[in-house]
Amino acid sequence: MMMMMSQASISLSSDSPSSAPLSKLDRVKMFVELLIKTIRNDDMLSVVAFGTTARVVLPLRRMSDEAKVGLVAV
Repeated sequence: MMMMMSQASISLSSDSPSSAPLSKLDRVKMFVELLIKTIRNDDMLSVVAFGTTARVVLPLRRMSDEAKVGLVAV
């Protein structure tokens, strides 16, 4: 029996570096590195940073191999 995996849409949000302790930011970066290794090409991801205001760092997009490489630069 073949099991079908459904597409995932994931949105990450975190305090911006100016309002978050470095250790929290480091944990987010570690999670993103793990996510890049495990997310499938048809899954979707967005990243939002917030402090006193919210800012979309990465709009919702499909995580193709090229998008994963671009995510490392974010």
